[in-house]
Amino acid sequence: QDSIGNWYAQLFDDALHAAETTAVELPTIHEELSSWQDLMFGNTLPDWLKDFLANSVSYIHKTSLWFGDGRWRHHESFSCTDLEPNHVQFFGSLPYAFWLPELQQSTHAMRQEFQMRNASDPNDGSIAESYSGGCAFASTGVDLPIGREMGDVSSTFLLETWKQHHWGIANQSVQDVWPSAKAAARWMIRRTNQTDVPGLPTDLTWTIDCWTNEGRQAYGYKAVYHISGLLAAKALAQVVGDTGFIDELDSNIATVRAAIKRYLWTGKHIRAWYTGTGPDACPNCSSSPIHGTLYSQAWNSLLGLPDVLPRAMMRTEQATEYSELSHPFGLAFGN
Repeated sequence: QDSIGNWYAQLFDDALHAAETTAVELPTIHEELSSWQDLMFGNTLPDWLKDFLANSVSYIHKTSLWFGDGRWRHHESFSCTDLEPNHVQFFGSLPYAFWLPELQQSTHAMRQEFQMRNASDPNDGSIAESYSGGCAFASTGVDLPIGREMGDVSSTFLLETWKQHHWGIANQSVQDVWPSAKAAARWMIRRTNQTDVPGLPTDLTWTIDCWTNEGRQAYGYKAVYHISGLLAAKALAQVVGDTGFIDELDSNIATVRAAIKRYLWTGKHIRAWYTGTGPDACPNCSSSPIHGTLYSQAWNSLLGLPDVLPRAMMRTEQATEYSELSHPFGLAFGN
């Protein structure tokens, strides 16, 4: 098996060199740690939130891998060694964007590389779920695209691509990354055109780990996330001047919004899932909302993108989630 090495071996000659360097830098290290503690605890936030903010960044080094050739990779969690699942890592990407953008650039380049290897396949363009397995079985190696067909991974890739360029932390031009972004968006559009539920991305799993679709053709969360990803793709298309594809994106966004209103919107909230042949022929459809249906809207707001749905509709959704899912420990996932 090939040795992948450690990045610190590129920085220090040996253990003694590392120790000597640390000894010299101890005053600076202490000063920076004290500044971090002062920032985290010298405020009026609740104690539980202070503790969370101060300690949650330890996840960055406790579950990460920095290889000798400079590649940076991250396990999904302490209990799952899936490598770089985009739909999970994106949720925690802000510290990297603020402090260590070069590490995020490394993983973003990997996703593009493996996607574009299959660019000649007209049915491809999706982004892999992860790049090594390990949650339920032994790890399969490093940088090996595997996993399920996900309804939010390609959208997340597009949001991450736009985030890096919108915030000026990308190491590629929009023109260079556009073929990969466009391929992901085209795959997403195709997934709304191949079922008996026109306009909704169907038969795809998602972050909440519904391991099988159980006959459920579409989920509200995935439909909203689909729009969010395509709005990011549109922003990228506007930068490169791909007007023809902008029209295609606008058409699909309008189609998905209409499908959400027809198949998923109850007047009070977006259904958790849909199973049926029409809005009135849906005996097994969810009558419940799920918490986080509008999660991707938070990213749209943060990244200067348009709203995924009309504001009045989203306010009603949020009010229903709060009234129906409130729990002593926060909001329940569903009911």
